[in-house]
Amino acid sequence: MTQRNHRGSVLAVALLIILIMLVMAVAFTYETRTQSHFNSAVKLHGFYRTAAENILQDTLAALSDEWVTATVDTLGTADNWRLSRLFKGVPDDAKYGFLYKSGSNYKMNANLIDLDYKVFVQNNSDDPAYYMKDVNIGTLVLDETWDTDGKAVVTVQVFQPGDSRPLVTITTLAQATGVGVTFLGLDIGSEGSDVSSNLNDGQGSDDAGNNPGGDTSSPGLKPTN
Repeated sequence: MTQRNHRGSVLAVALLIILIMLVMAVAFTYETRTQSHFNSAVKLHGFYRTAAENILQDTLAALSDEWVTATVDTLGTADNWRLSRLFKGVPDDAKYGFLYKSGSNYKMNANLIDLDYKVFVQNNSDDPAYYMKDVNIGTLVLDETWDTDGKAVVTVQVFQPGDSRPLVTITTLAQATGVGVTFLGLDIGSEGSDVSSNLNDGQGSDDAGNNPGGDTSSPGLKPTN
């Protein structure tokens, strides 16, 4: 009788172990599939975000072509200076402003992903034109469509083809200067606080490469005894 009871308990333990292993297998399978779906979603979002940022950069470059330079000879058209002409009429979107451009079949991931997109522009709400609304300037009346600071809010939305729900929306405050490249004329090796020269004036570990391994003070600024 004792031997039979022993065999029965072994069978119960074996079945319990098998059940636990089955539960663990199902849990691991579920976790693996969930993680796989999550990784795929993250990758897709990365593609959508990259597409939106690429479109945004193209738009920022194109804004330089929209720039209208303010001159004394064009005082009669002052309401169209800078980027003002982009803000005229009725906004296409109550939140994002005027539709600047749109497109379809934007290719991503080796042409495996097609996307639609829209680009909106509007005047930034801290433009002085908002505060000086209804002020008379000669024969013109100032309003919020005047671009007095050269800035614009640019919004890019990316969609699945034929869908109206955006996958990604990014917005930036842009300033078009008409200059292709802007740089600070300062040696990138400079460590000091004196931005008028490429020397660190003794503030860092070296003197910006002009005297490697030597005295860290600038010529003429060495302390006197």
